[in-house]
Amino acid sequence: MVKQKGIKIFVCLLAFLSVGLFASVSTLAVETRGLRIMAIDAASGQQKEVTIYNKSYAVIIGIDQYRNLPVDRQLTYAVHDAKGVAQTLQKNFKFDRMIALYNKDATKDRILEVLTEELPKEMTSEDALFVFWAGHGNQENTRVGDLGYLIPYDGSVDKIRMNITMSDIRDTISKKLPAKHVFYVMDACYGGLLAQTRAVDKHTKRDFAYLQEITKEPVRQVLTAGGKDQEVLDGGPKGHSVFTGRLIEALENAEDFITANELQVIVKEKVFSDARVRNHKQTPGYGALYGVGDYVFVPSIEHKVDDTQSKIAYLQKEMEKLKATEEAALKAQNEQARRKAELEKRAVKAKLRAEQLKQQALEEGMRKKALAEDEWMRQEAGLVQKKKADEQRLASLKREVAEKRKMMGGTALNSLSPEKTLTEMQQIDAKIKEIKLQFSNELKNGIKSIVDRLNDKYLKLAGAKKDEFETDDEFKGRLAKETAKLNTEQAWECTTYQDMLVREYNQQIAPFIEQLKKLSAIEFTITAENLSLELGTYDGSTNTYPVGIKSKQSIKGILLAANANVPIPRDEAREFKQHFQNNMLRPEIKGNFYTTDMFMIAQAYVIDDGTAKQYNLFTAQFVDLGNGTIYDPQSKLIWSKKGNDNDITWYAALDYIKRLNEQAYLGFRDWRMPTKEELRSLVGYAKSAGYGNGNKSIDDFRNREGFGNIQETWYWTATLRDPSNAWLVCFNSGKESTCPLVGNSFRVLPVRSGR
Repeated sequence: MVKQKGIKIFVCLLAFLSVGLFASVSTLAVETRGLRIMAIDAASGQQKEVTIYNKSYAVIIGIDQYRNLPVDRQLTYAVHDAKGVAQTLQKNFKFDRMIALYNKDATKDRILEVLTEELPKEMTSEDALFVFWAGHGNQENTRVGDLGYLIPYDGSVDKIRMNITMSDIRDTISKKLPAKHVFYVMDACYGGLLAQTRAVDKHTKRDFAYLQEITKEPVRQVLTAGGKDQEVLDGGPKGHSVFTGRLIEALENAEDFITANELQVIVKEKVFSDARVRNHKQTPGYGALYGVGDYVFVPSIEHKVDDTQSKIAYLQKEMEKLKATEEAALKAQNEQARRKAELEKRAVKAKLRAEQLKQQALEEGMRKKALAEDEWMRQEAGLVQKKKADEQRLASLKREVAEKRKMMGGTALNSLSPEKTLTEMQQIDAKIKEIKLQFSNELKNGIKSIVDRLNDKYLKLAGAKKDEFETDDEFKGRLAKETAKLNTEQAWECTTYQDMLVREYNQQIAPFIEQLKKLSAIEFTITAENLSLELGTYDGSTNTYPVGIKSKQSIKGILLAANANVPIPRDEAREFKQHFQNNMLRPEIKGNFYTTDMFMIAQAYVIDDGTAKQYNLFTAQFVDLGNGTIYDPQSKLIWSKKGNDNDITWYAALDYIKRLNEQAYLGFRDWRMPTKEELRSLVGYAKSAGYGNGNKSIDDFRNREGFGNIQETWYWTATLRDPSNAWLVCFNSGKESTCPLVGNSFRVLPVRSGR
């Protein structure tokens, strides 16, 4: 449907963002260093400055006359509405450039030229664009949904190629424009387009943190005059349509900045109420094509002051004219004319007083803004002094840390023995703990200093007295507000100081951590003179020999061990045992210190000096690393030898894993629940090796492979079939199944990713 004279039949072209289809007619040039506003910082309770945009642009489109539409489809009020919006923006808000396209200037080619070529060359990603459209829009029903479009001056109702479609706006114009925020407002709309947008939170905030967040994120927002198939009413405020009239009213009444989100709430409520009074239904639509930011109209107090001053000058001239008329009437003894002049003089005097009061309010606003900026600068100076004191305290800490680094001296990493390496790692670890203690003490002292400094303010507040003009409730409210402000200030200062110390602590210990990493990366070979070798009973059914390698003595409290069922052909096994009995086998281990209390074995061999053969323990199905873990060389996974001891829910299993990591179970903090494929590889081996069938039980699997408490039951995996069900694997049957995450309990076996 298209707009008709007096009534605009809408179909909510929201998606239309009819963005900047407007030709450059007038240009507002404002030389700025970025558009900024003042807002309260909830964390500190103080005014802070927020830079919103680098530059702000507007494109205004209004079309009454259409080249290809019949006489009864021409409009009367669209250009008037568009010009009213342009004047309101110029008078009340800051725009660096405003482009206007009216009637024959608003062709499809010119609109697209402005929005996809002219403005993209001029704008940056820190700019904003406001687009207003007043004119015809239409929609076409297709098999897959409504297709909405705007009709330019040279457009056509029955030839969609001549119009600007929703796809043009959403996929071409919006993406071509580099601006951070684009806000499309359309006094012509199509409900079918609203389906292309997402809902936007109607709640907004006016504090510093919120403005920082919304102005950082890009967005494309749309506000339309009505919903699908709704008649859009004319006859609104100041001779505009109901929608445009209420839009202009809301912008004029904004005493400070106003966001698109705030604006749409006001306009929607007013328009809906106006229509209902006239027994009509009109509901403006609002949404976002994409993005989570919020467009901000940056106020121009200077423009408002100039406008008010102009009104005052005009009214003062009217007063002079009326006084002259009154004097003439007195001379002519025209009492009726005198009374009329007196009444008119009083009316103008009242208007003049109203404008003077408005001027005073604006000047007071500017004065308060200047005071807020001065207060902010004073606070900044205070922060600089506080920062200087903090830096002096930190300088002392840094000197102590530097001395400790100097004490570390150089380290010839490759020449260190395992004992010396571990000793150095332990010494570095002790230094890190010492530095941590120093910073912890400094944090306590700094927090105490902040609390002591603010305590005087709390005491002063506690002794405050009620003003004689305050009620009890007002006094209590004032105390509560000032107490909350003090609490916020204290929390902010403490948090800021703590964050600063944490950053400094991490920076100071970084060289120590780097040295620990270098020492931890050194690979050592532990040879036979420091190791013992044990041999079990040969298993003829699997052709494997149980082999165990252990350290004879600990390395500063750390014992090394590796146990595996090593594959050895039967024809070699007898000779292997003979050489073992004659001390011809030589064990060897390679690895590195994972932490100051753990040696991670990477390789373990038995070297037969009689045959010069090497038997690698890591060719076995599993290797017991002697530290409570079992390594699977095939999957490169490291399993815990023990799972949990009772059945638990899936979510409880996650908590169980979390607790293991918090406790650094077996020296590691990266335990997790196995995936279905990982657990299936473990169970699959057990089943293929015959465990759980016939003469081999799961007990045999536990005893032979080293898994401490594996049960013939179901075990949870981390693999989900869907958001409500997880996969299970059974050690008894080897089968897989799924089960709801809640209301069911099974076992879990922790695992770590491999080497």
